[in-house]
Amino acid sequence: MAYPTYQARAEGIDARTTEYGYGIDDIQRASERLDRSSALEGFQLSQNFKDTLRRIPGAFNQRGMLDSGQHQRARERSYGAQQMAQMGAMTSQEEARLQLDRQRSMLEENLYGGLESDSIANAMRRFTLTQALQGMV
Repeated sequence: MAYPTYQARAEGIDARTTEYGYGIDDIQRASERLDRSSALEGFQLSQNFKDTLRRIPGAFNQRGMLDSGQHQRARERSYGAQQMAQMGAMTSQEEARLQLDRQRSMLEENLYGGLESDSIANAMRRFTLTQALQGMV
């Protein structure tokens, strides 16, 4: 039964550690991009709705429509649409954060699972070596 040499195991550990480091760096950068895009999206949403609210009175400025209640209903619908858009944006941002957390968890699982496998292989190698030496004596 062939077991990897110390150097091969060390290279495996180094490769997993390097992969983990690059993965964590990628996740951190994605998180920062998500923060920036979330801030920009929030700003754009607020500006769009401010513009919409400014246009509403002009659309109802005919023959007493401002006082008829239609203007108030249009404002309420606009606020409702704003709330829905903000909720949708927050939901998508939260889902993106959950995905980043899942990726981080997978990276950690791969790293620690590989280290555990190396430890088990090392113990098996030592056990086999001990058994072989006891058989010789």
